[in-house]
Amino acid sequence: MRLLERAREVLREAYGDRHPHYAAILQNLGTTHFVHGQYTDALATYQESHRLLKLALSPEHPSVAVLAYNVATSLLFMERYDEALLQVRRAQAIEHAVHGPRSGSAATSWALVGEIHLRAGRFSQAEEALRTTLSILDEVMPNERRRRANNASQLGLVLLRLDRVDEARRELEATLTVQRETAGEPSVEVAETQGRLALVYLEQNELSLAQQAIDDSVEQYESHDPDPHQHAEARFRRARILAAGGEVDSARAEAERALAIYAERADQPTRLLAVKTWLDQQP
Repeated sequence: MRLLERAREVLREAYGDRHPHYAAILQNLGTTHFVHGQYTDALATYQESHRLLKLALSPEHPSVAVLAYNVATSLLFMERYDEALLQVRRAQAIEHAVHGPRSGSAATSWALVGEIHLRAGRFSQAEEALRTTLSILDEVMPNERRRRANNASQLGLVLLRLDRVDEARRELEATLTVQRETAGEPSVEVAETQGRLALVYLEQNELSLAQQAIDDSVEQYESHDPDPHQHAEARFRRARILAAGGEVDSARAEAERALAIYAERADQPTRLLAVKTWLDQQP
């Protein structure tokens, strides 16, 4: 982080603050904030980079669209879903004009649309967007198995939210096999899919499988993902599985750890409230 801050000052002195190089270093700084779960700082940095790049290039330049996706992703993780979707739609218009509607960048944008709808609770729209992503990838990037698997994992969670549990299990178990081959273990990708599978096993009352999957998920998140929000989400999932198995004290301890993270970060109020509500309902 300090090196990026220093590089930002050097580039500002060398080129001024309306040069694409300066906007690029701001983008890198924003990404560093984002991967460490500093969403508010990431958003502010991305927005400044986005503003400067529009001045340095043009509002319709493809690089401006990429930064719009960065802004949208930050807004998404801060639960500002409608603002995020608006940013994506603007970026899609630019990229579709340059690359067409069936390209790798189009697949990326539809995946982001799918995640926005998923987190906003619009599950049917999420499924439609994610199936569009997978269709594009199958057509234009058929060898990108790892990338396809990451989007299929999202689809598996959507299917679970739509109460299509058997479909979700098939999708997620197939995805996990691919991710173990392409991303390896431990990895954030495997951690994510393991956590989603744990919820499927919980729904099917297969508590032993659910416990094993969520334990693997928590361990891999905490060893390979610097974002504490992901740790909190995994621990809250584990709390629900422990509670289903009758381990009330352990479940409460896990949920309280998740609550402490969400409270400290204060940028995901819906998730914070969900954990609080769940704790209040426990014996």
